[in-house]
Amino acid sequence: TPDLFKYPLGLVDLFILNELEGKAYTGEKEYEAILDAMSAAYPNSVSVLTVGEDGVIYRDHRRQLECGIYKVPVMDTTAAGDTFCGYFLAGLSQGRSIEEILKNASMASAIAVSRKGASPSIPTFKEVNDFLGEWSKNQPHIPDIENSSFIQKTAVAQEENLLKKRKEGIL
Repeated sequence: TPDLFKYPLGLVDLFILNELEGKAYTGEKEYEAILDAMSAAYPNSVSVLTVGEDGVIYRDHRRQLECGIYKVPVMDTTAAGDTFCGYFLAGLSQGRSIEEILKNASMASAIAVSRKGASPSIPTFKEVNDFLGEWSKNQPHIPDIENSSFIQKTAVAQEENLLKKRKEGIL
């Protein structure tokens, strides 16, 4: 809304936008152009752009990190963004690395979309950690996220495990 621009947005430390919000706010259509516009307008701020099936892009004044999604059967996307934001902010408040925050928030969102409803779909920290551990064990190659600017996730084995747990009534 036009009223948003009346606020001193230059004082904002962190912008978390989804793709549609980024497009509306900057007038840009491409992910990189959205982030470029945010960086130009707010050089001291961090921008986090969630881009649906393409994952999330984090940019600060020093670096850009991208995190893909964990592919899961999608039941309901209602709480995906709120779950991501909650886990992202929780990770920041706990002093975790951005790479770990992106990984955890992405997994939390994947779990949330694999369930029906809003608040009932939001996973606990234990669930996220358990699923991340399970996913890591089933992957033939685990990306070195500390040294990679792109965290790619192909989670066929994780999908199978989620489906199995659903059938067994665990999820």
